This record gives sequence, C-alpha cells and structure tokens, in this order.
Amino acid sequence: SDYPVFPSEVEVSRPGADGYFSDWPHPVLTLVIESQGVCAWGVALDGPEAGQVVVGWAEDPEVAPTVVYCPDVQSFIGIRAWDRGERDEIHLSAQAKELDSLALTFLRAQLSQGPTTYGWPCRENYRFEGDGLRILLWSCPGQCDWFVSGTEVTMRRWTPRLLALSDLASALYATDD
Repeated sequence: SDYPVFPSEVEVSRPGADGYFSDWPHPVLTLVIESQGVCAWGVALDGPEAGQVVVGWAEDPEVAPTVVYCPDVQSFIGIRAWDRGERDEIHLSAQAKELDSLALTFLRAQLSQGPTTYGWPCRENYRFEGDGLRILLWSCPGQCDWFVSGTEVTMRRWTPRLLALSDLASALYATDD
C-alpha cells in the first residue's frame, strides 16, 4: 500500500531541489509516496498546471520526467478508490502483449471509459466499466497488464468476448484465493 503524506510530514518540492519533483518548473505539494518509494504524486501549486496532480520519480528526471497524472485532487482520490475495486468480485489478470487499437476500440464501444492517467505505472492507464464489469489496463511499451473484475455471472458472460482480444486467450489467469 502507498504512503499518504500526513500533515506533520508535509513537503513542498521546489524546482531544482532534490526529490521526486526536481524537474518540475513550479512548487509541488507531495500527496502520496508509492509503497516502494519509486515515485510520488503531488499537486502542482503554481504555473499553468496549478491544481493538477503530477507524478514524479526517485530516478534521474532525464530517464523518468515528472508528468501530469490527472486533472485534479478530486479526480486523484476517485481514481485511487476505483483502482482498489470491489473485494467480493472475481478477478482475472494478464500480462499481455502491447495494447492494440482493436482491443481499445472494442472496449470503448462496449463499455464506458473512465479516467485515463499518465506516467505511473505505465505511460497510459485506462479504466473501463459497464454491465457489472471493470477493466484496468496498464499500457506500457511492449506489454499491457490487464486487471478484470466482476461478479460470477458477469465474468461468465464477458470472458469469452475478452479472450478474443490481444493474446488474452493464453495470458489471462485467475487471481482469486
């Protein structure tokens, strides 16, 4: 689980200072630090991106620059809740080949697209839901991680349709206990 930044630990990163947002041109208020310390999310306090949530890295910013993750803190909180999902559902996952336009077009036509986020854990992260189904995609260069959840009835109805996408027929597996 990631670590929220509590009031006693509030930190504002300044441009050029060491830290997760060292390459960002304006001050950033840190909100959450990723569980392994790889990255952090913060809200931009000034400039054209003021109010937007950015994700910055512990690595060299030349390798992993700070980027806008989502439009605002309210969206950030909603996205974090959405990503945690329902606990009483069936869960399937896949580490599949890179997301292709056919799969993305199918999902957009069949389900409602939720917010897309950028920069962590992949360059683009898509969310879809509808008909009792929820799909989170971490779309990275060379691969796409799929996280699919729904009730037993929903999964029986949707799994055959999903198996026709990407290489899910060989990559999809159950992640339930």
